[in-house]
Amino acid sequence: MIMKKNKSKNKEPEFSNEFLAKLEGPVVFIDPPLETAVSLMTTLGPARLEELGTPRFFHFDDTKAQQLEEVIRDNDWPARTIVFPDLWDIEPCQSLVWFPRRGENRELKLDLVEQSWHALKPGGNLLVCLPTKDLGLTFPMIRKIYGTIHEFPGKVNSFFWTEREGSHPRRRHEIAFSVKLVKTGPYDLISRPGVHCYGAIDEGTRTLCEVIEIEEGNRILDICCGAGVAGIFAANKAGPTGEVVFADGSARVRTVALINAQANNIAKHSAISVEALGNLPDEHFDVILAHPPGFGTGALTERIIEEASRLLGPQGRFYLLTKQPRETAPIVIANFRKADALVHRSYTVLVHNRAMPEGILAEFEDDDFTQ
Repeated sequence: MIMKKNKSKNKEPEFSNEFLAKLEGPVVFIDPPLETAVSLMTTLGPARLEELGTPRFFHFDDTKAQQLEEVIRDNDWPARTIVFPDLWDIEPCQSLVWFPRRGENRELKLDLVEQSWHALKPGGNLLVCLPTKDLGLTFPMIRKIYGTIHEFPGKVNSFFWTEREGSHPRRRHEIAFSVKLVKTGPYDLISRPGVHCYGAIDEGTRTLCEVIEIEEGNRILDICCGAGVAGIFAANKAGPTGEVVFADGSARVRTVALINAQANNIAKHSAISVEALGNLPDEHFDVILAHPPGFGTGALTERIIEEASRLLGPQGRFYLLTKQPRETAPIVIANFRKADALVHRSYTVLVHNRAMPEGILAEFEDDDFTQ
């Protein structure tokens, strides 16, 4: 696998000997960027990796884990990746190594710090590597849970370690909320850090729910499902004979969506990884909803659209939420031939209805979008 140059403003960590010597197996590395993971394994070398008991690299996201797994396999390193909804789901280890990112969600950072305590064996060590001296809120979070923190001075990076001592209650950073959508509900929902719609429905999800058309008995695919709000709303409209499948790259997101579907009495519901969409049969769904992260552009959005064109049934309807229709519409048209544009709130929903292949609107039939 060819590694691309890291475009991040933060420099890659330069691991000090003191920091590396503090590692004790079994060890788990918490969601490191791909380049950092490769740098770390290169620095440690195969012999040291084996001494540490085949280190595990924890991720929430299947795609990140799969990318790293390919690199590990290509280099024949004694290491492996693991994916779980929560950090405390792992088998307790002696050393946890964490690489917080600047600008990362504050609630997710706090959640990881608290869960790390329960993922360690008694007397185990949490080691933290920050590529800059800007600690932000991370340092106080760690000190609040662990107490004393020790620092290894570094030229470029800040390295810290602390030890699990005493006791600490298990606490989940979960928010419960209710929402009404298009004269239906209320829907009782939960969300957790790192899951879209954390504590409240966002404007994009509400927009999608307000424009989709659902019929009794529809089979629905909700891609990049977040807390599952749009899929649950659609499944409710489809009735007891309908079905919803939630798809997302994050194990945590899929878990939350399933909990919410169960809580809202959705009879037929399941969840799969985005990585598993290719295993589903052609023309399998009547309705496909897609609300990719960011503004609805990029490689993931392209992949979603390609898979949706294969999975959508002959009378099916595809809805994609975006804030950049001029960039996204050409991809939709390349796969579906026609795309209608419904502008609602501050979003555009690109729609293809296979029962009406000529489309209803002309806005996205211009040469600008097909050349």
